Amino acid sequence: MFYGKTLLTGAFLFYSLWIGIVFTMFIIIKILSIEMAMIDDPKINTLIISDHPLLLPVFVDVLEEIESESTGLYFETMEALDYHRALAILERKKESLEKIDLVLLEVDVATGCNGKYLSGEGVAEKVKELFQKAKIIISTAFKNNYRICSLLERLNPEGFFIRTDMDREVVKSSIITVLEGDVFYSKGVLKFIRRRLDSDFCLDPVDIRLLYELSQGSKMKDLPAVLPFTLGAIEKRKQRIKARLGMEEANDRQLLDQARCYGFI
Repeated sequence: MFYGKTLLTGAFLFYSLWIGIVFTMFIIIKILSIEMAMIDDPKINTLIISDHPLLLPVFVDVLEEIESESTGLYFETMEALDYHRALAILERKKESLEKIDLVLLEVDVATGCNGKYLSGEGVAEKVKELFQKAKIIISTAFKNNYRICSLLERLNPEGFFIRTDMDREVVKSSIITVLEGDVFYSKGVLKFIRRRLDSDFCLDPVDIRLLYELSQGSKMKDLPAVLPFTLGAIEKRKQRIKARLGMEEANDRQLLDQARCYGFI
């Protein structure tokens, strides 16, 4: 019996070691492929936009780790603790005809100022406007399905992860994958996408916004201020959503619970 347990323990340790070696070789091969693709200009101008005391150091450490594992690749990093500084860097780089290759953007950065581009989405759109070839990886603390859907549809980022999915390996994999030209979504984002794809019906953006506003505690009488419809038209939409979910007699709480199950909010 003891001998059998020893064999099992040894086999498990060997398997774990083998998995670790394979993963390390996989990362090295991906880094080499990035180096070959950027052989003419191995410098990757990278803008990090984050005010999170834990997230920012992780980004910096992972970039240094990738750099140390390569033979010629290196990152020139710029850091912005708020969106105003980020926009200033983007404008300065554009004026000096320099490039931005990679943007690591936290879309939940707090800001106390007013302006046109004071949201993570606005900054990402500015990046796309000024630097069409730049690759954007966004992170968010929100797990709200409406928020995730909005970010995916509006920004179509090359990389996207939810902060609860985040560790060093996730950040490292996202950067390497995106630089290779592929798309990286963390498991939480992929779970949301699968839930939406598994739904046997679709709701239009106005229906989803209606559900989202209700989930945030908005009253029906207040919705004409945020939706382009009269109160009567909004009521009809809500009843139509209930009918499509097969719950015509449900109250708002039951409706929202079902909408969450389908991944709409």
